[in-house]
Parts: sequence; structure tokens; C-alpha cells
Amino acid sequence: MQKIFSLLLLVCILSTTTFAQSSSEGPLEAAFEFETNCLSVICNNTSQGHLTSQWVFNNTDTLFTEDASFQFSESGTYNVALTVVSGTGATATTQKDITV
Repeated sequence: MQKIFSLLLLVCILSTTTFAQSSSEGPLEAAFEFETNCLSVICNNTSQGHLTSQWVFNNTDTLFTEDASFQFSESGTYNVALTVVSGTGATATTQKDITV
């Protein structure tokens, strides 16, 4: 009798409990912060809701990493773009002009 009561109690608890599912997906937003040091830039990906990241430095050099570092050949102002892709294939892009 005790086993039946325990089983019924467990079923009752499970039927009234809401289970939260965690997901890395949220609103997709591309964002990053950066630091410069001489001719180098270090970029920290602060994006939300993404699975993959693509960095493009000065419209020519591409990296597929979460965070990125890059060294330019001479001082100047360069464009850095970050594109992130969600699990559903949606994309978001942000870009900044960075002076080194």
C-alpha cells in the first residue's frame, strides 16, 4: 500500500510541477567590445542568442572564433564586423571602426 501511495504522490507532484527548459537561444543580438594595443586589436564577443561567430577585419580577413584578435600591418582606422548565427539560421551583424 505504501508503494502505491508513494507512486500516486510522485505522479501528483510531477503533474503540478513546471519544468523550465534552458536554452542558449534568446533574442539574437550581435555585439562586441574591444581593446587596442599598438597595431593589435582584441575583440570580446558579447553577443546574445548565437551559436557561431564570424569576424571580418578591414573587409578582407575572416576568422570563425567566439572571440578574436588581429594585428594590422600599419596604423590607421579599420572596419571590424561581427556576424553571429542562431540555431535557426538567423543572422545579426554589427560593425565598428577601430583606430590602431
